[in-house]
Amino acid sequence: MNIIILGPQGSGKGTQAALISEHFKTPILATGDIFRAEIASKTKLGKEVKELIQGGFMVPDAITNSIIKNNLRKAKFRRGVILDGYPRNVAQARFLNQYWHPDHVIFLNTSRAVLIKRLKDRLVCVGPKCRLIFHKKYKPSQLKELCDACGGKLQKRKDDNPKSIRERLKIYEH
Repeated sequence: MNIIILGPQGSGKGTQAALISEHFKTPILATGDIFRAEIASKTKLGKEVKELIQGGFMVPDAITNSIIKNNLRKAKFRRGVILDGYPRNVAQARFLNQYWHPDHVIFLNTSRAVLIKRLKDRLVCVGPKCRLIFHKKYKPSQLKELCDACGGKLQKRKDDNPKSIRERLKIYEH
């Protein structure tokens, strides 16, 4: 089964993708996870992506499209995949439609006020494989500054600051 989950940053795409993945035993392909892995590996692409994301900008379509296409060719995605947050625009959707088709598309519609509230207090586990997401108010860790699952450190994403949040939402909305 091939599924696309769409929505703005903070709408819950990752949370819903994880629930669906667990239920249907279908792997997730999330551009954000790929970009963060590239950044952590300090690759050339990772350095470029880091600058864009920290500045509140989206990664250009050509880069994102290429990464998705290359990943969809991997054996683990041949029996089905959940695309988390891709495509983000019409150009990406047209590109994807040339070689891949979803069985289902889910759109998470959330108000701007709720998105900002969610993003400004979001915390992410920086453990090497975990990447669980917490929230200071709505989903706090029982271990305070550490991840409940792996004990890794929780930290705020650099792009979860008011200026970057507003810029990312503005770009998403247009």
